[in-house]
Amino acid sequence: MASTCQISDQRRLIEISFTERLAAEELDSLIATIASDGSHLPGYRILIDTSDTIAIPRSGEVPKIANVIDSHQDVFSSKTAIVLRSKLHREMMEIVLVLVRAKTKVQIELFGDIEPAMEWLDGQGDNHKGGT
Repeated sequence: MASTCQISDQRRLIEISFTERLAAEELDSLIATIASDGSHLPGYRILIDTSDTIAIPRSGEVPKIANVIDSHQDVFSSKTAIVLRSKLHREMMEIVLVLVRAKTKVQIELFGDIEPAMEWLDGQGDNHKGGT
């Protein structure tokens, strides 16, 4: 796997980092593992960091990523921030954003950097409208 997952009980934050490519199957596996514990639900915010990835998600992965978020709404019930590497990453992930928002009540936003993502997750940037 080309990902890591850190859970901070103190901050009520789950940080998932991808280094190769954001893939639905890998995200699903990580979230299923987190959900099986149950102690991190509900209310843990999620930061998905793809800023170090070397490739954008494949086009066929985009709806699958949205379906993973939809199928694990119990985990994604609080805020979810996705940090992106580039404009092309953003364009691909905007489709995920639209699909998730159409099917769920998950609060999800895209960011170009960790700092504004963390501010939004911490409630200091609630008026964020997807800027990178």
